[in-house]
Amino acid sequence: MKGDDNVVPGLIIGLMLAAPVMLFLLILFNREFSEGEWTTLASGGLALLGAIATVTVIQKQIRSSREEFLRSREKRLFASRSVLSLALSEVCSYTEKVMIWAKGSFAGDRPSLDSGVLEAVRESIEYSENVEINIKLSTLVSTIQILNARLEVIQESKMYVQERILDAIELNALAESLFDFSREGSRRAHELIERHKVESILARNSIDSDEYPFLFSIVKSRKYQK
Repeated sequence: MKGDDNVVPGLIIGLMLAAPVMLFLLILFNREFSEGEWTTLASGGLALLGAIATVTVIQKQIRSSREEFLRSREKRLFASRSVLSLALSEVCSYTEKVMIWAKGSFAGDRPSLDSGVLEAVRESIEYSENVEINIKLSTLVSTIQILNARLEVIQESKMYVQERILDAIELNALAESLFDFSREGSRRAHELIERHKVESILARNSIDSDEYPFLFSIVKSRKYQK
């Protein structure tokens, strides 16, 4: 992309350098210009300046549009990661319910996963440029779909039960492996909180260090804002 950005400025600089050289050569080999030739030369110079100005404006517009696109993409990626963290939690909760359901010989209602979970994962794939993460996210989607399909037809054999439990365990592990990505760029809540506000709330609710020593030791060690 950087190479493309340098092409137009290079052409402009080349034309600006070439124009005086061409004018010098014309004067050198043809010292006397008719009025019509001067008019033509002046028109050509003005046209060249106009072309340079137009190309410069267009180049700035392209650069501005590209920067706006990148900013928008970055915002969407950040937003999709925020939603992805909740979606992964839903997947983990779903797999735990599937394991309990399978261990109970599939008695009761079949656990379900909200369709919004898959949509959140697909959105993260759309805006992420990390190939390795996208492979994991795509695998997560396909694994969910495969597990759902396998649970459509219930078998009572012990082998079937154990296979479905393993499916749920592996799906859970895959979801957990993506939590770091979903939280990348985000900060823990206590990093955004001012210490004096925490201390004020503790006092307001009559929570003292004698009764809650462990809590106060945590507060003391936390890196709140000053």
